[in-house]
Amino acid sequence: MQLLYMVLFLVLIFWGITSFIHYRNQTIKVRLNKHYTNAVEWIEAVKQELEKQGKSVSYEGNFLFKIDEKPYEIAARNMSIWSMSLYHILLQRQKEHS
Repeated sequence: MQLLYMVLFLVLIFWGITSFIHYRNQTIKVRLNKHYTNAVEWIEAVKQELEKQGKSVSYEGNFLFKIDEKPYEIAARNMSIWSMSLYHILLQRQKEHS
């Protein structure tokens, strides 16, 4: 019985690690040092930050980006807590329609 629990535990660990790796490959996290209240400004700041990282970026409108020829959508935006002016933006890869 302990062997069964051990096998299940290892399977869950393996599943968790592969899910995390897949998620990391499908998501880009951008950290900005300034809080932008205007959407046009923060979209431009995201583009500049990604270009600084060596990626080719174009804004397609409606919170959709094309990064290295792959479609990404803004998945989350948040400010850090404790009065720090850090701004995190998550870009999640979208399935390409054929």
